[in-house]
Amino acid sequence: MKLLHTLSLLLEETKPSFLDFQKGSGNYAGQELFDYVRKWEGDVYGNHIPYVYDDKRKWEGGKPVQYTGGTKYGTLTIGFGTTVLSIIKEYLNTDKEMTLSTAQSLTIPDINEAARCIKSWQSRAKKGDKNKRLLTIGMYRAMIDIVYNIGCNAFIHSPTLIVDIEKGNYKKASATIKTGNWGHKERREATSNLFCSSGGCI
Repeated sequence: MKLLHTLSLLLEETKPSFLDFQKGSGNYAGQELFDYVRKWEGDVYGNHIPYVYDDKRKWEGGKPVQYTGGTKYGTLTIGFGTTVLSIIKEYLNTDKEMTLSTAQSLTIPDINEAARCIKSWQSRAKKGDKNKRLLTIGMYRAMIDIVYNIGCNAFIHSPTLIVDIEKGNYKKASATIKTGNWGHKERREATSNLFCSSGGCI
């Protein structure tokens, strides 16, 4: 009997908590998430990139090649993934380099906007949605990271990932994060693991 009670307590501890992130004042994104997103949006060492670069052009020595004009293959970017045109223009073809503190501050509204995107999606739960679109903290943070990288519209209208999450096919969703067409391989693997880190993917 004592063994059954112990097993019951262990199961209770490992049971995932599904939360409504629209409610409460808890700082569910927090510094940990900000650091996580910035790590993947900088160079291969996690540092910010102080100059403008084309995110589809080659990298050398763990850093992207500085964009100085000519053909654009992707999106012009600076810092920790900032793509705001007015910021790009401010630093393009100048000797001015973006400071770390500026790069960090520029990510704050964008990460918060990604969090708002997920909360808005949660608020539109439909009949048949698993858990009424409630998420674990790991799922919530992983989804914010993806939205920061690809944008809210692309994420919300993803043909498989969002559907799997809505249906509660969390293990399948985790696999889709890992193999999806976003970010680079290491980031996709880490975010797939983050998605399941609070349970729910069994």
